[in-house]
Amino acid sequence: MKSKFATNLFWALMVFLTQTGFSLKKEQITIIDPKGNQVIEYAVSELSKILSSNFNVNVSSQYNSDGWNIVLTADSSMQPFSFSVKQPKDNRYRLVYLSGHDETCVLHSVYTMLEIMGYTFDLTGIRKPLQEPSINCLEGYSKTIYPKVERRGIRQHINFLMDISSYPLDEAKEYIRNLARLRMNYITFHSYPGQWVSYKYKDVEHLAGNFFYGEQDLVPTDSSLKKLIRNDSIYCIPSIEPFWNNMQKRSQMAIQWLNAVMAEAKKVGLQVNFSYELREPGLDYAQTAFNAILNEYPLIDGIEFITEEDAPNYIAQVENDIKCAETIKKHLNGRRIQFTTGIYNTTESELKKGFEILRNTPEDISLSVLPAHGARMVVKNLSEIPLTSDDINRTMIYSWIQFDGLMYMQQNPVEGIRRLLDETLTITGGKPIYGICWNHWQNYENRTAARYASEAMIEGPIVKESFYDSFAKRLGIVDSSMYSIAMNKLDEADNFCRDSLFNIGFCPNKYWLTNSGLSLYGRYKKETLLSAIGRYNTTENDLRDCIAKTKNKSAKRDLQFLVNRINCSVLHLKAFVVMTDLQPLFKGNPNPLLSKKDHKLVVKKCSEAITFEKDYLDMFSKFMLDRGCEGSLVSYLHGPVQSLKNIKAKYGYGNDSIPVIGKSIDAPPVPGQ
Repeated sequence: MKSKFATNLFWALMVFLTQTGFSLKKEQITIIDPKGNQVIEYAVSELSKILSSNFNVNVSSQYNSDGWNIVLTADSSMQPFSFSVKQPKDNRYRLVYLSGHDETCVLHSVYTMLEIMGYTFDLTGIRKPLQEPSINCLEGYSKTIYPKVERRGIRQHINFLMDISSYPLDEAKEYIRNLARLRMNYITFHSYPGQWVSYKYKDVEHLAGNFFYGEQDLVPTDSSLKKLIRNDSIYCIPSIEPFWNNMQKRSQMAIQWLNAVMAEAKKVGLQVNFSYELREPGLDYAQTAFNAILNEYPLIDGIEFITEEDAPNYIAQVENDIKCAETIKKHLNGRRIQFTTGIYNTTESELKKGFEILRNTPEDISLSVLPAHGARMVVKNLSEIPLTSDDINRTMIYSWIQFDGLMYMQQNPVEGIRRLLDETLTITGGKPIYGICWNHWQNYENRTAARYASEAMIEGPIVKESFYDSFAKRLGIVDSSMYSIAMNKLDEADNFCRDSLFNIGFCPNKYWLTNSGLSLYGRYKKETLLSAIGRYNTTENDLRDCIAKTKNKSAKRDLQFLVNRINCSVLHLKAFVVMTDLQPLFKGNPNPLLSKKDHKLVVKKCSEAITFEKDYLDMFSKFMLDRGCEGSLVSYLHGPVQSLKNIKAKYGYGNDSIPVIGKSIDAPPVPGQ
């Protein structure tokens, strides 16, 4: 009986597998060896690695008549930045042609083909198809893609604990590979002084390796948190920590780390741009900084001189940057470097005036502009310049898939991203945009916005609902309609907090710890905070409905992660709600003279608020999915939590000691509205 049952079960299983398209024999795929440069070699390795779990893949110079054959071709006669996937119907071999204007475009055709087959790429990595992938879906397929944005990428400030500047090298390289998988071709690394460049100027030695503006962030002593952090005592790139007190060694290792990340970027076809602020006027300083950057980072393709964020002397800085870039460019001795001059100013009138001066830059030097804080505000402020079609043809636009002023909050600025593509393409009449790069720090938290940005830069301003529906189905989320509703609500909650609770999640330690009074916790109205909480709560409810209907484990985890971070956002806001009870005591004065009774009230409210922030840490720690989560945890502990402890200590007559704030070599200006 058992033998007969087993036999029947076996044949029933075979019938089921056959009906669902599954075959015990893996289909043969041959990649015709293209003999190309490192980008082509990487494209071949990616195809082999990704397809090998479902197909028999080999690389050969000979066509295989028993399977599929993939041909990779760089074709300079194609339109720049374009790429194609074509499968001729009538052919003796089953051929798929993956072509592009250059090697990078060929790599983008590889990822396009894989997406057609059901693979999905985002900042968090590769998601396999929900069903058994089949290459047969490519039969007769033919499409050439002309991206709406030519230079598509990320602007990495590499300046906060939660970005890749704390990542082990292998994980930072994987981040770079994930950008390429999103079919991006450009990355800007921005270094503030003392972070990634070392040089000697006026007999003073300036070293690199002063991470996070020179802050020293200690690993939590609480055992439940400490075990989550891959450092012993000081939070930084783990391999550098043992040499923390050797400044020369730390500087050298920081430069080596970034060089290795850049090398990975070049391998996967990204154009590498190095951005720097000329903190002193004059050619001597500019030449010194430029020589150091070029000597220490020989792989870079471009260098950008951009003004300091909202600098009061922005006009002088723009003029100095143009003059220095023009002069240095004339003496490059054959070295090919794309120079860019840019402005980072978020005040409409100043931005308009500064960009007018920026237009005086010679035509062979490109422009860049970072015009606002937040994706929707970028669109608004650019319209105040306003940009012309000629401007867009030479300007790298910097916008946001994450605003650092809301770093501790879950964001989703898809609408702002859509508007930027819509507005700029309207100005150009549909002709391609020179370039857009996006600011962000965390990865998992921003995977949806990054995915939308990557698609929209190729296809144009995709209707949000269509994007959410497609992305949800790829992830395995059953109720894609409810998911779309929830993500639109999250977008609006994000925008509400950006406009009404500005900087409530700004992350530098100095921002929190230099304000021992209530200047941070006392600035927001209770009704505004409660409104934000309500918006997040309704979003969470919709996502929980999606979770209940979703069976796929990875999709369920995706949704649970999002709900977790929304809950963290609410806990952060609730701490501020508690502190609004103290606003009548202060009435705009962060350091008033208070009675003993009022001192006790301050201590009581601080204790209540700290409870919410400790709950934040506990909630956040349940989903530690990448190194950026570790940095966020350390940052929150040393920023908002310590700030409340300091206030409590000040009014509690020393019940909690106030730590000495270490000196920093620099600090980001507090973003303005």
